[in-house]
Amino acid sequence: MTGRLATQVAKDPRVHLVGYGPSASTIGANRAGRAAAEELMAFLELG
Repeated sequence: MTGRLATQVAKDPRVHLVGYGPSASTIGANRAGRAAAEELMAFLELG
């Protein structure tokens, strides 16, 4: 796991596991979801 909030799979940066580990609470999942979306947008060069 890698990424800003450790939701990104290191071997495939397109995959984020939001809702597991440190993002397993309602607030954590909201923050992790936003971070995952931002990281994916940057990875895909969409933003």
